Amino acid sequence: MVRNNTTDIIGASTFVDFPKFGLKNIPAKVDTGADSSSIWASSITNKNGVLEFCLFDKRSRYYTGNVITTRDYSFMQIRNSIDSEFRYKVRLQVAIHGRLIKATFTLADRSNIRYPVLIGARTLRGKFLVDVSRKIGKKKYDVLVLTSKDPKWFSRFVVNAKEKPDNINFSVANYSDLEFHLEKTNNKIFLASAGRSLDSFDMVFFKDYLKDEEVAVSAASFLHSRGVVIVDEALAHITLPNKLYQYVVMTDNEIPIPKTIFISTPRLRESYDSLTDKLGLPFVLKNIRDNKGRNNFLVTSSKHFKSVLDTIEPTDKYISQELIENNGDYRLLIMDKKIKLVIGRRRTSSKTHLNNVSAGSEARVVDFKDIPSRVQKFSLQAAAHLKRDIAGVDVVQNIESGLWYCFEVNDGPQLTSGVFVDKKREAFFDFITTRLTK
Repeated sequence: MVRNNTTDIIGASTFVDFPKFGLKNIPAKVDTGADSSSIWASSITNKNGVLEFCLFDKRSRYYTGNVITTRDYSFMQIRNSIDSEFRYKVRLQVAIHGRLIKATFTLADRSNIRYPVLIGARTLRGKFLVDVSRKIGKKKYDVLVLTSKDPKWFSRFVVNAKEKPDNINFSVANYSDLEFHLEKTNNKIFLASAGRSLDSFDMVFFKDYLKDEEVAVSAASFLHSRGVVIVDEALAHITLPNKLYQYVVMTDNEIPIPKTIFISTPRLRESYDSLTDKLGLPFVLKNIRDNKGRNNFLVTSSKHFKSVLDTIEPTDKYISQELIENNGDYRLLIMDKKIKLVIGRRRTSSKTHLNNVSAGSEARVVDFKDIPSRVQKFSLQAAAHLKRDIAGVDVVQNIESGLWYCFEVNDGPQLTSGVFVDKKREAFFDFITTRLTK
């Protein structure tokens, strides 16, 4: 039904459709204090007067990958309390509260904002009145409760309760049911038992997560960047040094890593076939907490895999990772967002897949200019996204494909031990002096 001469009443949040692009039920914040409307967009390029972009990005559940092209656009400056930025502005057909209109949207990165769409005053004017007490949402909400205990006890508390709101569907699962599949720009976390993507839920409640903190915080970071409601919200702002969390953050920021899968240890034994299908053989199995090559195995067969698992405690957490063929790696010592030192480590033995000096590799100082600029860039980005003022970023190049990968961002990069301690000490003193005199 088309309503051109009426004023509709909407709430402080609503759901909108973009019928031309097949997008429905997109959550939107209604903000009379914002002049312009805004929408999350990615892959924005301007070539010869033609603007190209995608709505949302690969982290979003609403992303389709469809490239939108237009010559009808403008450029505007957006100011906030901190600074200002320039954004492209386009016209899009949008359905708000059943009313189909043409509205102007600025294209923005709203990846860390719950609402991927903002409806501003100009779009509202003459068409909608806002009643902040009105709550408008979709008919049903899906809420997932994650627990380290037996899910049945909490299921009895919520699923069959007479007091449960009839528009909320509860699911309860154990943290051990979560499965992570991570690679550049293609992160997926899902409930293995249900085969359902974690970001398909409207809310995830992380209950009693201390025993599974690494898993909970990693999943919360993943969900936060996709606009899913998290309880407790604090989980999305915790940083952890373990490899699982690092890989979630890096891949969400398009930093290349080897293809990585996390499956809880109790379920690993039954996963050999699926792991080899996705990662190939041999593949690497390593503890998410350990470093210096400890508890890092090159799995060569089903028999070897089982023998390794026999040495692992059920509470230990391991990732499985594709093997990147190489003869050595590089550690970039980063301090205060600058590369201070590059140490190359070349493997001297064919009996190990490890490049650690403790495993027999030879180390040398490398001119950072010998490292490709794109590798320097993603190394600096990795340290920044993981909030590391001092970090050792390990990178490696595949000798077959020539592609570069980030292996790890160490928060304790052996400043007082290992090789070239004098050069690391010099870089450290320079960092401290610079910080104190800023």
